[in-house]
Amino acid sequence: MNIWFRHNSKNSYSIAALLPLVQAGLAPEPRAGIMLYSFATPQAEKVYQEVDRAREAKLDAVFVAGGPHASALPEEVLEHFDFVVVGEGEETLPDLIKAITDGRDPGTVKGIAYKSSGRICVTEKRAPVDLD
Repeated sequence: MNIWFRHNSKNSYSIAALLPLVQAGLAPEPRAGIMLYSFATPQAEKVYQEVDRAREAKLDAVFVAGGPHASALPEEVLEHFDFVVVGEGEETLPDLIKAITDGRDPGTVKGIAYKSSGRICVTEKRAPVDLD
C-alpha cells in the first residue's frame, strides 16, 4: 500500500520530522493508499473539504490526521478522517501505519483515536517523546 504525506507549505516541519520514520512520498493532492495530513486550526476547514471530496470521488484511501488541531479535537477530526494521531507522531505514526498495512486491530496502537462501529475509541497515551 502506498503511503503519502499531503504536502503544503504549512506542514513542512512535520514532514521533515516524520519522513525519515516512514517510507512515504509527497503528494500535492489526495492519492490512493494511506494519506497522512498534519495541520493546524487555520487549515482545518480546507483540509476537511479536500478529504470529503476525495471520499465522494470514492478514492481508495485511508486518511490519517495529526498535528495540533487533530490532537486537540480528535472527535471533530474523526468526522472526516479514519484515524487521528494524538500528540507527537514519531513513534505512533510508524506503529499505526504498520497496523493498517498488516490488518492489525488499531486498538493495539497507543496514542490514536479512531471510530469502531460508529463509536469513537481513544487508545492509551504514549509516554512523552524526547524530540532532541
